[in-house]
Amino acid sequence: MKKARFTQDQIIGILKEHQAGATAADLCRRHGISDATFYTWRSKYGGMEVSEARRLKALEEENAKLKRLLAESVMDVSTLKELLAKKLVTPGLRREAATWAITERDYSQRRACRLIGIDPKTWRYASRRPAEEAARMRLRELAAERRRFGYRRLQILLDREGVAMNHKELFRLYREKGLSVRKRGGRKRATGTRSPIRTTVPGADGGGRLHARMPGAGSGYIVVRRTARPRTRSDRGTSRLAADDRQ
Repeated sequence: MKKARFTQDQIIGILKEHQAGATAADLCRRHGISDATFYTWRSKYGGMEVSEARRLKALEEENAKLKRLLAESVMDVSTLKELLAKKLVTPGLRREAATWAITERDYSQRRACRLIGIDPKTWRYASRRPAEEAARMRLRELAAERRRFGYRRLQILLDREGVAMNHKELFRLYREKGLSVRKRGGRKRATGTRSPIRTTVPGADGGGRLHARMPGAGSGYIVVRRTARPRTRSDRGTSRLAADDRQ
């Protein structure tokens, strides 16, 4: 910005000379200014003291600063509305968002990084990582062939093929490709209501005990009822004697 030739104190001094009786033409010729400049000064600083002029300049500077801040905030809000369509959770996405703000919205590096929430050093960082496309493709092929293998077993297979990388780098590629161990399906079980299996276990007295055993209920039995013991010849004689006694 070009520096002004006259300070506010000098301008007010020239205007006071005019108020004292000096003509505008003489003042313009003496100080080397044009008539338009003189009348501009008079419309702006006419009748003011030096302290009032300084206060006016401070207010103008503050007003300009507030206008600039308001314009920047409005621009930041519109930029964030376009950027927040997806979550910026990784450094790569934040770097892309800062690059878009610099190229499309004419942001400075410092302002774009502050708006996105990324360090300028992170934005300027150039990756020195070797090409990984071949390893990515082979990792996907092995994961498709060995569905029950995790990334550690896949690393053993890659090591056998001569693809050397540590487990952290392999796990990063494994996650970026969205790979995971496929779980087996659950066992199919029979549907419907369970019915007890009835079995007869001989008792000590020769009779039978009817038991009901529920499938899957362990080794215990539930006694349902006592069955009648078959009658023998001695039982028939005993019953006859009891009938004669009653008579």
